[in-house]
Amino acid sequence: MKVNCSSSRLLSAIVLTTLLLSACGTQSANNEITPTQRPTAEPTPIETIQPSPTIDPAAELVSGLTGLPVSEDSLPRPLAVMINNAPAARPQSGVSEADILYEILAEGGITRLIGIFQSHTGVVKIGPIRSIRPYLLDIGESYGGVTVHAGGSPAAYAILQKEKKEDMDEIGRAGAYFWRDKARKAPHNLYSNAAQTAGRYREAWVCAKCEGARVYF
Repeated sequence: MKVNCSSSRLLSAIVLTTLLLSACGTQSANNEITPTQRPTAEPTPIETIQPSPTIDPAAELVSGLTGLPVSEDSLPRPLAVMINNAPAARPQSGVSEADILYEILAEGGITRLIGIFQSHTGVVKIGPIRSIRPYLLDIGESYGGVTVHAGGSPAAYAILQKEKKEDMDEIGRAGAYFWRDKARKAPHNLYSNAAQTAGRYREAWVCAKCEGARVYF
């Protein structure tokens, strides 16, 4: 079979052209520049300045004995109240309102309670109140308190008079600021309250300062 030369040449030209186009397409694809992806910068967080909380001046007032907030601008001088703890004197009144409460061993195996009152000036009833002993005086004085009692041992009275300690004695001139509960038997029925005793002492202390003298009850 004879092949036409013209047809053969045409076929060769077509094949050659196809190869050239294929090579150029591959080279163009290889030479194509791939765009570089730039890293996206993360947004810088903006620090928001928070306003300082408003402090209530009244919330800053705390008791020096308990560390708890108090409502008054200034607290009165503490009262160290001698409270009976004999079985016949129970239940006592006002002990849960004391800023600090001590139980001290007294004579005969009986204990005596000493309540330090300052924050709760409106305590309605404290007691039963009993006498003072020498070893009880230092506790109240360690808080700068005024001793509130009903009588005392000769040794305790000697210290009160000799050292001119501030106290409120029901048997002395402060008797009007104590009362007896008729529903209980003496001597386990003597009471007072922080409002009366603190008010009485404050009035006397101011008067004493004005006159340049010291007042004792």
